[in-house]
Amino acid sequence: MRQCLAILAFLLFPAHLAGAIAAEPAQAHIAFLGTLPRSNPNEARALGWFTDRLREHGWVEGQNLTLTYRASEGVNERYAELAAELIAKHPDVIVAEGPEAVQAIEQRTKTIPIVMWGVPDPVGLGLVASLGRPGANITGLSMGTEDVLGKGMQFLTEVRPGVLRIVYLGYGEPRYWKLTEENSTAAAQRLGVALQMIPLTSPADFDAAFATLAKQPPDALIVSSAPIFFAHTEKFADFASVHHLPTLTFAPVMVRRGLLMAYHANSGNLFERLAAIVDKSLRGTRPADIPIEQPTKFDLVLNLKTAKAIGLTIPSAILARVDEVID
Repeated sequence: MRQCLAILAFLLFPAHLAGAIAAEPAQAHIAFLGTLPRSNPNEARALGWFTDRLREHGWVEGQNLTLTYRASEGVNERYAELAAELIAKHPDVIVAEGPEAVQAIEQRTKTIPIVMWGVPDPVGLGLVASLGRPGANITGLSMGTEDVLGKGMQFLTEVRPGVLRIVYLGYGEPRYWKLTEENSTAAAQRLGVALQMIPLTSPADFDAAFATLAKQPPDALIVSSAPIFFAHTEKFADFASVHHLPTLTFAPVMVRRGLLMAYHANSGNLFERLAAIVDKSLRGTRPADIPIEQPTKFDLVLNLKTAKAIGLTIPSAILARVDEVID
């Protein structure tokens, strides 16, 4: 009997193995629609984390994986063209950074799996039906915006005790703005601070916003990390320095360019989960059946040079909490 079972197992195993191999494409093609060019050092580091995590799942760029990358470089009007270009290459999966990128791709394909990240509230934005059951061809990572905003504002009140009025310069696209306004207002109310929100939809709006703020500077400033703000970080940093304003954003790269601090989802954990979701999709799981994940680890990044420039002494409790210090 034991010999018969061994023979049966030997005969069945190749068929089972063949089925597993068939479910995994011999070659995979991932298209990536991001914000910064791949040559940017910060973006190169982020993509390095992503491809390293993919390697752990068996996908190696240059061997069984092709990665096609395109970037808007902070110009939202480019997303439509770039999305169409990537779709025409017929990738197995498209990774999209930010709501504008996801919307541009989703409007042009209902069949290619889309794995999103950097999207604050995909349900509220109408991109998916729910986090647990996304439906359609979109899955990925949501950014836990409400928690990030609340905690980030709390850090602002702690680095400069006595903060009473905060201004938020945010991305003013209507659907995105409505959600940002709701979450930010709720966070400010919990902290007992006054919040003024100024919507910006293009770099052409920046100077008018600065003129408004110069007339009555707030106690602190929040700067959106939406793509249109990336390329102009130094403008916001210079304005904040002149008026001695502590600043909060949600992208570490903007702190490295002169803003005071960023509170954001841990990048290593984020790309680990992103790669895991992409791997599931490459192996045949439908996006509709992959629950959208939310980050569980968050980092605080602080620029001490900026703190010194605005005459700010960082409390020891904040320094103890910081995950990355930029001197």
